[in-house]
Amino acid sequence: SKILGIATDTGGRTSHAVIMARSSGVPAVVGLRGLSGTLNDGDALLVDGFEGIAIVNPSESTLFRYGKVGLRRKKIKDLLEEEASLPPSTKDGSKVVFLANADSAEEVRKARSHGCEGVGLFRTESIFLRKNKIPSEDDQYEEYRKIVESAEELPVTIRTLDLGGDKILDSIGREKEENPFMGFRAIRYCLRNPDVFLDQLRAILRASTHGNVKVMFPMVSGVGELVRAKECLSTAKRQLRESEISFDSEIQVGCMIETPSAVTICDMLATEVDFFSIGTNDLVQYLLAVDRINNEIAYLYEPHHPAVIRSMKRVFDVASEKKVGVTVCGEIAGDPHFLPILLALGEGSLSAASPMLPELKFFARRFSMTEAVELLKRVLRMTRPSEINQTLKDFYEQRVSDLIS
Repeated sequence: SKILGIATDTGGRTSHAVIMARSSGVPAVVGLRGLSGTLNDGDALLVDGFEGIAIVNPSESTLFRYGKVGLRRKKIKDLLEEEASLPPSTKDGSKVVFLANADSAEEVRKARSHGCEGVGLFRTESIFLRKNKIPSEDDQYEEYRKIVESAEELPVTIRTLDLGGDKILDSIGREKEENPFMGFRAIRYCLRNPDVFLDQLRAILRASTHGNVKVMFPMVSGVGELVRAKECLSTAKRQLRESEISFDSEIQVGCMIETPSAVTICDMLATEVDFFSIGTNDLVQYLLAVDRINNEIAYLYEPHHPAVIRSMKRVFDVASEKKVGVTVCGEIAGDPHFLPILLALGEGSLSAASPMLPELKFFARRFSMTEAVELLKRVLRMTRPSEINQTLKDFYEQRVSDLIS
């Protein structure tokens, strides 16, 4: 609550710290090379998260201009909030399912006030990182119970531990990796540490008695990994039965699609799960071979790349054929410009940071599914990310003139 803004020398716009800031509504600008070297104690710093700039010791005229911008932003926010409680649908009445990403019970309550229909991604590693240690099964159960109860009857998808990459837990004493995003992380860590994994799975299962809970495995790259993870879940269920502890025996199981191999074999993975969740942040970096927090190649991290859009289309097509659910999460899901083509990809849901939900709902009511489908057809014929980016931006601005004029 005491953090007003974040500005860093390094990092990318989909780094863990930026994602956390966005979820909390805190302005953040990253990749400002050499910024820290220009700052002295007592300097004033203006952080503009919308434009991606930071101004050291802004002049009075700059502060006045930003004061006017702030008033306009407040008017826009008020306008969005007015419509946030309306049923989520497109202009022609097609229903849209908006879920929220969350890291705490407070975020879930905030998301519900914005009219979300559940939690599409609860990041369990946030509990581990806050405590800077591996919490006990009972500690985890209490945390998950609070999350599930704060959602009341709404579904909560709990992702198992996704440490690694830029989410490092110092207390477990792991060796430094040359390429942490490609290394010992997420499901790989869990399968190598079954005691940690089973503690977490039992805690999630115990929390399932308090509401509508689903469990999801991250960074799956093959059927073998997924089968092993499900075997661990079966073991956790057996252990709870032996201890006469209740849980939802029919809990739904899903996996994240965030590697090229998972996209390629998603038809095989579909036979093992109830739903997919497309993790767009990692999917973009792995598809394009771009480290998403490396300043030197940040310009190559292009969510609008045709490979990204075509990969998502494949997952939606397979999900429809195999009759499994699909959710899109990551920063693409919270970007209003992407909303029409995500809806046109097929039946599914979007899980975004809570502060983005009012704008997403506002925009959805200003185009029809027919328009969205035609837009997707155009985009799928395009070859350059810049062209796709501009096309989506133009579509957005033409329909929300009452918001941006």
